[in-house]
Amino acid sequence: MRIGILHQYSLFGSGSGVYARNIARRLVQRGHRVCIISRDPHPERYEFVEEAYSHCGEGVELLFRRSSSPRCTVHTFLDEIAPVAYPRPERPGGKLFTELSTEEIERYINYQARKVREITLQHKLEILHANHALLMPYVAHLVKTQLGIPYVVTVHGSTIEYVLKKDERYKPYAVQGLGGACKVIVLNRDVQERVLAFCPGVEDKLVELPVGVDTELFRPVFPLREESVTALLREAQQRGYLGKTRQLQELTYSLSEQGLGERELLAKLRELRASYASDYPDEDLREKLRSIDWDGERVIIYFGQLSLEKGVHCLIAAMPEILARLRDVRLIIVGSGVQRELFEFFRAALDRGDVELARRVFAAANGEFMEPLLRFFDGLDVEDYRRKARDADLRRAILFTGYLTRRELAKLLPCAELSVIPSLVREAFPLVFVESLACGVLPVAPYFGGLAAILDELAEELGPIGEVARIRHGEEMIHDLAERIPALLLWLGKESVREKVTRLCRELAVGRYDWEGVISRLEGIYDIVLKRLPRETPYFP
Repeated sequence: MRIGILHQYSLFGSGSGVYARNIARRLVQRGHRVCIISRDPHPERYEFVEEAYSHCGEGVELLFRRSSSPRCTVHTFLDEIAPVAYPRPERPGGKLFTELSTEEIERYINYQARKVREITLQHKLEILHANHALLMPYVAHLVKTQLGIPYVVTVHGSTIEYVLKKDERYKPYAVQGLGGACKVIVLNRDVQERVLAFCPGVEDKLVELPVGVDTELFRPVFPLREESVTALLREAQQRGYLGKTRQLQELTYSLSEQGLGERELLAKLRELRASYASDYPDEDLREKLRSIDWDGERVIIYFGQLSLEKGVHCLIAAMPEILARLRDVRLIIVGSGVQRELFEFFRAALDRGDVELARRVFAAANGEFMEPLLRFFDGLDVEDYRRKARDADLRRAILFTGYLTRRELAKLLPCAELSVIPSLVREAFPLVFVESLACGVLPVAPYFGGLAAILDELAEELGPIGEVARIRHGEEMIHDLAERIPALLLWLGKESVREKVTRLCRELAVGRYDWEGVISRLEGIYDIVLKRLPRETPYFP
């Protein structure tokens, strides 16, 4: 088959980007021709991509060609209007969909549709696969109207939560985009309910297909953690430790000591965020990871976007309480994002015991995802919490690594005992959850949205320990993290329990979420769509 994958963002830094990249790679491995249309600025980084073009306005430039008969081609769009559902690290300051004027929405759609039509004809594509509820499905709908090419859609959660629920202008585009699809892929029952809430007419087109995980790449390494970290550092060094420097990290830490007002401090944090390459590991990654006693300390990990909706600030807020209960806990925070500096400042303020400054800055930052933390602060015994924060040595206990590739992450993730997914937004199906399972690492997450069903699966497999890993959502999540992480770590300190948890998590990932099974089912969906299609379009073989 000749398949076009439409993704309106980059192919890294988010679950949907990794999803689009992984299905492309797997389809190429199975002998299909794949064309990816995205905004990825670095297609040369992906070994399976054999040809790439950039599009700026009406201009097209060949970036590279690694084969005379490329099996995978990337077309990167660099047009002026490049909206995002929420702030993304690869587009700092990028305009949100909800900030576009109606005229800009139309310009964006028209450009995308014209270019996708040209690319479809150029590569003689047989089927399009659009990602997200908007706007790429609507673009595919326009191209289908012109050329007759069928398309399927995978619905992820972000454009529903951040765009459709906030801006009524987009509903007609989403309804027409999904309505014109031959099949609409939903990741689980939660996403299905969200789709039917705004587009009930597509019920007979829905197919449930989860995200997949590369179970060969993500696998347990315990007890060979030192060796795995060494391999990670060796691989990261080949890319270069070109992310946040020691000097910039020191400067971020010192801002909590300079007596700045809240607004001025937030402006300084924004300036720092723009002053380094956020898609590389930190300059001092080696020293940070070597500072951990992998045999004696209890390691927990967060990996993903460093943004407020992901709840990283709630996890940091729980750390003084966690460390008061269990002294040898280290938290590794992996990733990049628009709020990294705010989270580093928060660690610094708590490390100094300045709870009031932390509260004022988060209140000044405003926004719905601040509320759980502010309510947590309001209910505190401030003096007790201040003492615990000062005693916790949070600068040592909480490490930021910068951005790691999936290959690098796969060497670090299985070195942890717990992965924490403290999301405040209604997630669709976080890839981080199944990657943790594949590594035999127990995920701890709120019982909410798309996470609820997979947490139920986990509890069914693990029994009481799986039930403890299901935490409450919102303000209560901070209290649950503070109480349950130490309890789970004490449980996992028993070798027999840890071995059982590792084995059952791994079996769940391999049995239900391995990419091989997911891609086989996706090929079946494509086959059904193409077999039902009259072969009248000129470019069909």
